[in-house]
Amino acid sequence: MNDQGSDPRIAQAAEAIRSADALLIGAGAGLSAAAGYDFTSEERFARDYPGMLQYGFTQKFR
Repeated sequence: MNDQGSDPRIAQAAEAIRSADALLIGAGAGLSAAAGYDFTSEERFARDYPGMLQYGFTQKFR
């Protein structure tokens, strides 16, 4: 078992959450690449989630 207490990424993530103005947690059942959903399509993201664009969200993972 990994000792997460010594993992600097845990402390970094905790600090990012503490200092954030807001935290968005999203989950979506049924969105599946196996069903043909293209998670890399900027056009599809803009079409399916137009409200997210105004906040700077994109389909790109960072």
